[in-house]
Amino acid sequence: MFRTSDVVYDVAIVGAGIIGANVAAYASKAGLNCLVLDQSVLGTGASRPSLGLFFPYGRSSEVRDYAYQSQHFYSRVSSEYKWRLDAIGICDANSFHDVRARFCIPIADEGCLEQSMVRESVGLEIVGLDEKACFRIADCHRALPYKIAEQLLFASGVQIWEGARVDGLREHAVGTEITLADGRSIVAGAVILATGPWLPESLDLMTEKVHGLRIKKVVAFHVDIEPSERASLVYFFDEDAFLMPDHQQKKWLFSITSDVWGVKPDSSTLVISSEDRIAAYAILDRYAPSMMSQMNSGRVFCDAYSADRIPLVRSVADRVIACGAANGSGYRLAPGIAAHAMSLAIGR
Repeated sequence: MFRTSDVVYDVAIVGAGIIGANVAAYASKAGLNCLVLDQSVLGTGASRPSLGLFFPYGRSSEVRDYAYQSQHFYSRVSSEYKWRLDAIGICDANSFHDVRARFCIPIADEGCLEQSMVRESVGLEIVGLDEKACFRIADCHRALPYKIAEQLLFASGVQIWEGARVDGLREHAVGTEITLADGRSIVAGAVILATGPWLPESLDLMTEKVHGLRIKKVVAFHVDIEPSERASLVYFFDEDAFLMPDHQQKKWLFSITSDVWGVKPDSSTLVISSEDRIAAYAILDRYAPSMMSQMNSGRVFCDAYSADRIPLVRSVADRVIACGAANGSGYRLAPGIAAHAMSLAIGR
């Protein structure tokens, strides 16, 4: 092992995905000397296939706080890879008030948006809306998370080391010594682990264990129907699924909830299965049967999930912070998660 230099970085961020990039943005704003390390190249991992949906929602007060912070952060980010979305929510009429209470912003509708207005807004024949509450959702957008991560990292001016896998962390007189797979080592006053679905592996480097983290499959299909120019996103809250227009690729993206747990980020088993397709067909048959025959391709990845569905942001050693386990909402919650991690790292 050999030291690369005598420089002691204020902060070392492990992971150059959307959460790590947001941490870097906060570190740069605070004037800290920051180094970002990634085992691959920046913006890859789960950030590359992520659908990049933001909507101001959270099932718990903690998640709503993260979403609220993220909403304000993203409102100041101008990018050619970020697009405003009109959105419509659909849920069982009996659960509408519970769903509405989970938003960070007021939902003006009373769940009584007419079915004809839903179809007009979406630009498709949407059925199965009897006994459903339909309502508009404000302040939504879609982005390419890996492009936003690149933009934030380049704008922050921090050092970025790609192809630098972290193999060890140990206490040092002035912080933490980080050993890399290529035999080098560096020292940082604080370390922030933001490694997405690789977070459990990163935490194996620590003596303090974090229990309850699991890796779950994430599936989205591509529907080869060109959305109309003003097509709205549709979120099906009962099914935890959504249809999102992709005007750039001239197709729809259909995200469903998978129940496959215990997958590995680099596993060859991360493929769209017949069970995934059957689950997607069941939802489309209920709401948008005209789409079923055009669901020809898709994407599959994975993310870390916490036991309580609240993202993990905690100290796992002296000034070593683990952050992530965003439960499939890494882009949506990244700025809020990053702000919390930085506050722990610098003691504010």
